[in-house]
Amino acid sequence: MIAEAAELIAIVDEGRPLIDLRNTLVHSSIVAGGRVRPSDKARSDMTVTPEQLTQLADAIFTWKERLSATRQLRLMPALQRMDHNGT
Repeated sequence: MIAEAAELIAIVDEGRPLIDLRNTLVHSSIVAGGRVRPSDKARSDMTVTPEQLTQLADAIFTWKERLSATRQLRLMPALQRMDHNGT
């Protein structure tokens, strides 16, 4: 595996907890006081504040930008070099 692909995979793996939390929140009921009742009954209730939601949105945006930049600026050029070199 080329280093650039491994780097991209590592960034994807770093984002998994963010996406898991996002999915839990999106598919849950958020009721008064920021209580979150997950639709998956195996998960326990939790509390979320508006600030935490903002921090999550910022973290997901930053992660998405890192992922996109790595793909565009590192992985794609590496794949093109491989294609031109016949490897």
